Amino acid sequence: MASTRSGPMSTHVHAAGRELTAEVGRDALTVLLIAQRAGTTPSTVCRRWGGLQELLSDVAVERLRGLTPPRATTARRPPT
Repeated sequence: MASTRSGPMSTHVHAAGRELTAEVGRDALTVLLIAQRAGTTPSTVCRRWGGLQELLSDVAVERLRGLTPPRATTARRPPT
């Protein structure tokens, strides 16, 4: 499902979610507020994420991806 959440719309919605969380707090946050800030409709947000909790979870995962260094995928060679 990640492919349906990529692209410019995802970037705008994620940014709106982060900004509004800081401005109004989690308790006052709604899909409508995020959609308005992102320049889209609530139905677009719900179609892509399912709802507010799923969207906020996706935003959190994206933030963690940016904070976590990539994991090594190859074995280290012993010194020669």
